[in-house]
Amino acid sequence: MDQVHKRLTADISKILPYLNAALRGAIYHAAAQALTCRVGAARKKGGHNIAFHAYEIATSNVEDREGAEKELKGLIDLLLLCPQIICFAKETGRLPAVV
Repeated sequence: MDQVHKRLTADISKILPYLNAALRGAIYHAAAQALTCRVGAARKKGGHNIAFHAYEIATSNVEDREGAEKELKGLIDLLLLCPQIICFAKETGRLPAVV
């Protein structure tokens, strides 16, 4: 099993509560400003974890590193469509991107 981490260029912590509401089974950890969720074929057995942090998105317990890289890129692309991210970009002049 492997882990994949993607560093972001902008702080996404302000939109984590919105993601918590949108992602089924997600858990928002306010004190840590982090969001975790379990994804995969069987969420209770198997699958893998995704963690969103202020400047990072990470996945763990993955068998296929290349597939995990694509999955994280897809999540980042999805974040860019989030209305809260668009508002954030207008306020700060920055969009989160992978470093």
